[in-house]
Amino acid sequence: GDVIASQFVDDSGVVTLTATLLIVAGIFQIFDGLQVVASGSLRGLSDVNVPMALIAGCYWGIGLPLAWFLAFPGAFGVTGIWMGLAFALALASLALNARFLAKSALPPSRG
Repeated sequence: GDVIASQFVDDSGVVTLTATLLIVAGIFQIFDGLQVVASGSLRGLSDVNVPMALIAGCYWGIGLPLAWFLAFPGAFGVTGIWMGLAFALALASLALNARFLAKSALPPSRG
């Protein structure tokens, strides 16, 4: 992260913050990809209402309060906001993938 950030700015504080945010953004991208694929897969199964509620609960019910807590009382600042969002994405990803696995499971065979 330091190498990338130092290509754009000379301020060492900004470079350090950017390097930290790039790590969080990389983790964010993994979970974002997993949640988008699961959401699209559920949409293909015509399942949209429950996934919307799961996503809203993860983002608004857990992610936003956690981001606020990490950023301000936790003193992580902007990194805390991104950490809260990444955590919410991870939860949404787990919930949506679990729902997809349950909805797409084959019924027990009768033979």
